[in-house]
This record gives sequence, C-alpha cells and structure tokens, in this order.
Amino acid sequence: MRSCTTLVSGEDPAASALDLDCRTHGLDNLYVTDASYFPSTGAVNPTLTIIANAPRVADRIAAA
Repeated sequence: MRSCTTLVSGEDPAASALDLDCRTHGLDNLYVTDASYFPSTGAVNPTLTIIANAPRVADRIAAA
C-alpha cells in the first residue's frame, strides 16, 4: 500500500492539508514528516528524503 501523496502541501488551506513546513492547516501542533506530504512518487525509495526532512521540520518546531 502506498502512503505517498495522500496529504497535499501548499500555502492555501482550502487547497492543501499541510503548509510548506509540513504543519497541518488549522492545528498548530501537528506536523507530518512521513512520505504522505510528497507531491508524487518516483522510482527511487523515498526513505532518505524522509530522513532528511524530519530534522528540517524539527528545527521549525524548535524555533516556534
């Protein structure tokens, strides 16, 4: 089962579930750092990108 591309990210809450920092619109303390925020899937395993994105999002959380 694929879990990629299930949550759209963007600046418009009416057209996306997450902002560009992977935080849900409307819930300030809920972030998504798995593959569901990806706009599409490729032929390469997304694990390294997920691992790289998690500290980026953690820095945003710590700065808030």
